[in-house]
Amino acid sequence: MDLKALIAEFRVRADDKAAPYLWDDQTVTAYLNEAEAEAADRARLLRDSTSPFTTINVVAGSAVYPLDKLILGLDRVTLDGCRLTRTTVDEMDRGQGSWEARTGRPKYFIEDEDGRSVRLWPTPTAAGVLQLTVYRLPKCPLELDQQQQNEPEIHRRHHSRMIDWAVYLAFSRRNADEEDRRRAADADALFTVSFGERLNANVQRKQRGRRVPVVRARW
Repeated sequence: MDLKALIAEFRVRADDKAAPYLWDDQTVTAYLNEAEAEAADRARLLRDSTSPFTTINVVAGSAVYPLDKLILGLDRVTLDGCRLTRTTVDEMDRGQGSWEARTGRPKYFIEDEDGRSVRLWPTPTAAGVLQLTVYRLPKCPLELDQQQQNEPEIHRRHHSRMIDWAVYLAFSRRNADEEDRRRAADADALFTVSFGERLNANVQRKQRGRRVPVVRARW
């Protein structure tokens, strides 16, 4: 569905079909952009290994590299074609003494708790190329004045269902009466059925450390 069709469907679901509208097109577009981002975040709908920010040039002596703000989480990390294993700071602290000072060819990666950076271990002693497979947010927001194809980036089968979040935002951000609150809750529930629960920050941090091998030195 393109933006025009999405707005039209929103107006049907929100009973906002006649001008003057309760929510103008600009506001509805903003809600739809929030909806796409929310769906992509909850259900990890956008998996990417080809965007420029998924390739990082590794420098000898540098262990930590920033991640693009669109990245929600790391799925796979390779260095010069060799896959690295996920671990965490806590696991390294338990399994290694003075691990941060170790150097060599990296075998492991640590995703920052807030998803802002990736750390290689051991600290690399040679240059290389880090290739990421990531889950990310949409790159380009929907825009009313865009002339080319103007559709959400998530798969078309999700377009209609993401409108539920736009309806939820619309009714929850008004000076809501009981009926508005009910309609917002209903739309929220439908969206959750489609894309899952929103995870809080603590659960997201735990997810980033979901693969936690015991790291033991063998030298």
